[in-house]
Amino acid sequence: MSDFIVSARKYRPATFRSVVGQKHITSTLQNAIERGQLAHAYLFCGPRGVGKTTCARIFAKAINCLAPDGAEACNECESCRSFNEGRSLNIHELDAASNNSVEDIRTLIEQVRIIPQVGRYSVFIIDEVHMLSAAAFNAFLKTLEEPPAHAIFILATTEKHKIIPTILSRCQIYDFNRIRVEDSVEYLKYIASQEGISADEESLNLIAQKADGGMRDALSMFDKAVSFCGTALDYRNVAQTLNVLDYDTYFSVTEMLLAGNYVDVLVAFDSVLSKGFSGQTFMSGMNRHMRDLLMARQPDTLRLIEMTGTLLERYRTQAGACSVEFLFGAISVLTELDGKIRQSSNQRLLVELGLMKIAGLGQKKNDTLTSSGEYPLPELTPRTAAAAVAATPAAQPQPDPATRPGPNPVPAAPQQSAAVQPGQASQPASAPIPAPAPQPKAAETPAPKPAPAPAAPAAQAAPAPAPAAEPKPEAPKDNIFRPETVTLTGPQVLGTMDVSGFVAGGKHKRKRLQKEKVDVSKAPKGNAQGGGNRQGQGGQNNNGNRSGGQGQNRGGGQNQPRPGEGRRNKGKNAPKPIVRPEVSDEEVSKQVKDTLARLTAKGSKSKSSKYRKDKREAVAERMNEEFEREEMERSTLKVTEFVTVSELATMMNVAPTEVIMACMNLGLMVSINQRLDAEALVVVAEEFGYKTEFVSVEIQEAIADDSEDREEDLVPRPPIVTVMGHVDHGKTSLLDNIRKTNVIEGEAGGITQHIGAYSVVLNGQKITFLDTPGHEAFTAMRARGAAVTDVAIIIVAADDSVMPQTVEAINHAQAAGVPMVFAINKIDKPNANPDHIKEQLSQMNYLVESWGGKYQDQEVSAKKGLNLDKLLEKVLLEAEMLDLKANPNKKAQGTVIESTLDKGRGYVSTILVQSGTLRVGDVILSGTYTGRVKAMFNENGKKVEAAGPSTPVQVLGLNGAPQAGDTFNVMDDDRSAREIANKREQLARMQGIMTQKHVTLDEIGRRIAIGSFKELNIIVKGDVDGSVEAMSGSLIKLSKETVQVNVIHAAVGQISESDVLLAAASNAIIVGFQVRPSASARRLAEKEEIEIRLYSIIYDAINDIKDAIEGMLEPVMKEEIVASVEVLEIFKITKVGTVAGCMVREGKLQRSTPIRVIRDGIVIYTGKLGSLKRFKDDVKEVVVGQDCGLNIESFNDIRVGDIVEGYEQVEVKRK
Repeated sequence: MSDFIVSARKYRPATFRSVVGQKHITSTLQNAIERGQLAHAYLFCGPRGVGKTTCARIFAKAINCLAPDGAEACNECESCRSFNEGRSLNIHELDAASNNSVEDIRTLIEQVRIIPQVGRYSVFIIDEVHMLSAAAFNAFLKTLEEPPAHAIFILATTEKHKIIPTILSRCQIYDFNRIRVEDSVEYLKYIASQEGISADEESLNLIAQKADGGMRDALSMFDKAVSFCGTALDYRNVAQTLNVLDYDTYFSVTEMLLAGNYVDVLVAFDSVLSKGFSGQTFMSGMNRHMRDLLMARQPDTLRLIEMTGTLLERYRTQAGACSVEFLFGAISVLTELDGKIRQSSNQRLLVELGLMKIAGLGQKKNDTLTSSGEYPLPELTPRTAAAAVAATPAAQPQPDPATRPGPNPVPAAPQQSAAVQPGQASQPASAPIPAPAPQPKAAETPAPKPAPAPAAPAAQAAPAPAPAAEPKPEAPKDNIFRPETVTLTGPQVLGTMDVSGFVAGGKHKRKRLQKEKVDVSKAPKGNAQGGGNRQGQGGQNNNGNRSGGQGQNRGGGQNQPRPGEGRRNKGKNAPKPIVRPEVSDEEVSKQVKDTLARLTAKGSKSKSSKYRKDKREAVAERMNEEFEREEMERSTLKVTEFVTVSELATMMNVAPTEVIMACMNLGLMVSINQRLDAEALVVVAEEFGYKTEFVSVEIQEAIADDSEDREEDLVPRPPIVTVMGHVDHGKTSLLDNIRKTNVIEGEAGGITQHIGAYSVVLNGQKITFLDTPGHEAFTAMRARGAAVTDVAIIIVAADDSVMPQTVEAINHAQAAGVPMVFAINKIDKPNANPDHIKEQLSQMNYLVESWGGKYQDQEVSAKKGLNLDKLLEKVLLEAEMLDLKANPNKKAQGTVIESTLDKGRGYVSTILVQSGTLRVGDVILSGTYTGRVKAMFNENGKKVEAAGPSTPVQVLGLNGAPQAGDTFNVMDDDRSAREIANKREQLARMQGIMTQKHVTLDEIGRRIAIGSFKELNIIVKGDVDGSVEAMSGSLIKLSKETVQVNVIHAAVGQISESDVLLAAASNAIIVGFQVRPSASARRLAEKEEIEIRLYSIIYDAINDIKDAIEGMLEPVMKEEIVASVEVLEIFKITKVGTVAGCMVREGKLQRSTPIRVIRDGIVIYTGKLGSLKRFKDDVKEVVVGQDCGLNIESFNDIRVGDIVEGYEQVEVKRK
């Protein structure tokens, strides 16, 4: 196989005459060569694989040939030989797909200046020229406009529309056609004859059709078919190799449809699906086949079918058998299916119904398939129906109705036909449709309608069955069913039953209360449906005779009726089922002895009173035990971590001041709304005599992996590095420089308000970075970042000092037990003083290495990129000392970094895998939410199939937005995940009820004493969970003695109508953080006069609420929405960017109006318009109902469906 050359190279055309299917181009080029009319630049356009580059090479060789044969190269001169051997210095080929930069074009321009040594022209062939960058096009433009006389450029492209107009205007453009099937087949025949391969015309036709006009693809498929079939290409084997449906399938299915034989059509469709083809592929092929048959009916349209030889004859033959009405009807049905199949939830059913509909069209020609001879259906008159029903049981042995798995209810048809009088036998058309042949057995089964007596009147369903020992019933002679009267002969003894477990007398029943209670809810669910016994209908057959029903109900496997079995008994006075637990032999003998002792003793009265006293004492003791257990449960607090002081006080039913005093005695200075960590919660609760039980820990134990990771399973994992520090000290800028991106421009106000996770590869080693917010409102977020990290970078600005959030970040890192590296940033500033920072750190007992301590430090400049490599070396050194390892071959566990609601994709959670490997399709559980992983994306938005340890990914598929900081686990199945999630939800609801504080008389008295007590109810909506949590916590802290701030609802997502209705009901205001209300919510808010405040920076929200509380509201600038514009279409224009075609839905948009872009209710960009046009004219404003074109300054990521919102800052007075 070493000397094998693929056909696409071996038979690549070397002369104009051998080019396939492009005669119009080759003849033009030949004429140009012969006449010497050569342009300096050519542009060859067309689909791939049609000969653009091949023609360019032939043309280049021909114009440089020293002894041309007309317009063809001689292949003998030095120029031709050097070209054929690949050493020509005159012909330069450049692939713009990989060499598309300005430097590549400049190198090419330098080569253009060199005069050819052999031949007349230097030819530059640039393939895939549309992939050049805009800068490269501009650099190439001057040379293309005024090239040297010896230079000829040949540009080749598959996407002509992507080339800028200035390039197009300077080239001669040649459009290459798709190669016709006939030409491809002829060339394949030639190659097969050259290679000694025999091939039938159908197989070559199939290859040409599949190639879709590309000769290179056709030759590649030809080689593949030869590899599979050998030297003889067979049509079926070629179809199997190319994985296409062969023509035979379509021909045979069409014949079945013509015959109206829908049964065989559906079987054939099933075989197509079993081969791995989709219903849509089959349907599209059938549609094309029907179109080709329609074309084959007329000689004029016959050439529109790209078929040759015997295959064309087959089309003509079958087309003659099809009527035009049938073909038009089939094409109409298939075209309609094509529009519906993509939205269908059951594509197979849709295609099957369509095929049956087409078979109905063919059935009009041949209607024999539904004749009674082919598919016999019994035609039963009322008289013969009754006879048939009666005769069938007589002819067959009748099993016991209680054990027969026959149909449960009696069908309606036999009842009605049995009630028809003989005089009505002449009306078969109105007779009800009878049941199939085995169905008349069901006539013996009684109807489920209850009856008080065994004998039912004739109007009811059917007679009750005789006992099992009765002889078989005979057929009535006059074909009319009459009820049978059954004489009750007493109970029939069917066996014996062990009654040693039961003791006569009522004492036993009272004693049974002390035994283990039977959980009726654990009984089989089917018991409510007539006893739950599928094998027998004993509960329905007994007609009030309970012993008979129990005796016959052998399928149940026990003699006593099961719970719920008596619900459908026809006897309404049937006793309730008795559930008796297992009784041991020792207990039975003890009861017997006690009973005998009481009966035989003389002083029976005193003995019985003593027995009753013992009973009372036992009951009292049991009640005391239950009371003590309830007291113990009451003294145990089920809490989650980060419970506030106020919530803890409410749960323990004490005043918040007492909890604050207890914390102060322990050395903790806390406020009423401050969250307590787990350690503080346990200590404070013990001070008040309570035990604490952490909900998350309890439930985590239920899903924890019991097996410890073995040493051989552990592999090194990337370190997780968290960057922490004070606000505006340069954390995100540091990460931007490391990642070579610009995250901070996307953050409102230039401050980080989300936690970000990024994966970076440095010197071949992968590092995961966590960026945390620095300002005071995001304490819980910083704590989460420290909890999951391996190394912490504490960043301090050299021109500032060690700030409170810096100290807090250091404390978080120390509490988490992670090593710290101090990065002293902004050393490029003139007023930077790194030594001052080191001095402050040393005063806090953090002595850095440069001053002889143990903590690593590095002076850096995030903006200029100074010393970042040294900082990362120190971080990696700390990580290597930790010897970080994890087991990737187990179910994934990790932490939720952030979660949000994306209207287009649902709930999106950013998670960090800490151990194991998370894969698409895994069932995950996080907090109270579960789901199956539908898709995963890395931080660049690219899809990934699996995520190993220390990998941050975005996950789609959860049924809610889990709280940031929640752990997630991969579960075995949906059921176990939902059970744990439900349990967590119940406990969270229980804790919410316990912490709900109702107004007491003391509280009312306190408010009256204050005099002017007010409440401010707030609804908080945000774009991600962490921001919602931070915003809620910050607003609650603003509560004062006279004003109580209540966050009555906080959630992720855009502001909806339900939020406005809740605000109207509770007299609340709505605070939106990085989200916008929907159009309907905004209208409802205006109608209900609900105030919606929208913020992008958390400090603005806090300050506004604080001002509202303090009553110092001056007239301020309020934002007013003046226009709402919907993007209907987008156009990408070179040098301009993205232009959006829009329709003004509300208001009036002016050219100077500041705007924001909203996608799915979330603000993605705020800026100003670059231009505003109507038709081709620039306009100052566009009013409602008009369409317009606009582009946004410095923003091109506009999509169809986006809302561009215009707003103004209006000064209004506060009420």
